[in-house]
Amino acid sequence: MSKSTNSTSLKDRITIRQKTGDDATTGNPIYGDVLTCYAQVKDRNAGEGFLSAQGQRKSSARTNFIVRRTAKTEVINPTMIVLWHSFNHNILSVAFDDNMQFLTIETVRNYEQSV
Repeated sequence: MSKSTNSTSLKDRITIRQKTGDDATTGNPIYGDVLTCYAQVKDRNAGEGFLSAQGQRKSSARTNFIVRRTAKTEVINPTMIVLWHSFNHNILSVAFDDNMQFLTIETVRNYEQSV
């Protein structure tokens, strides 16, 4: 965690969502909002892209979201997802900073597109 992290650096709104069930027709997961808060967003790196056997390009991007630690954010865990700019990011881990005031949420977003 950088020493410059403070409340004024939390500028992006994110929504933490939890799976509530599966769609009966498609089988896709259905998510419900748990909380919306401000976060500092730090893009870490983009993963390697590769072509699948079906002719689709698959890639991933890792992003860290830093949020203020509150009673509401204490419930965040790796079974949830982060919704940011209309993209779902799967949570890999949640860690406290050194002085226990902020949480760092490490996420990955996998995406694919037809070639």
